Amino acid sequence: VGKAPGGLPLATQALQAAHDRQNKPAFSQQLSQLTAYLNDDAEPGLSATPLPPHGAQRFLLGASKESATLAAESGWIFVFAAHLNSNPQDIREALSHYAAHSGGRKALLAVAAIV
Repeated sequence: VGKAPGGLPLATQALQAAHDRQNKPAFSQQLSQLTAYLNDDAEPGLSATPLPPHGAQRFLLGASKESATLAAESGWIFVFAAHLNSNPQDIREALSHYAAHSGGRKALLAVAAIV
């Protein structure tokens, strides 16, 4: 998952039309709620179906040290969005920050490639 809808302004506006911008929860709150649903630990009596025997791997796409921190704190695998932010210093900082705050887990790097 990622914070940005990843589209042009018109598509973004359409995706966020139902949100009251003033009352929209922070992304960290939304991720926490999603994690609870995926852990089958959300609202009492509410469960996802079918419930697989093993949960899916969870990936958080981000382009900053803050996103790396959120992924580490949430137990998600961090994917640095180098296709959005290709600054080498930002990449190094985010990847090392994730490793330091996730118990040494390795992050992934998403890049743009034209073949």
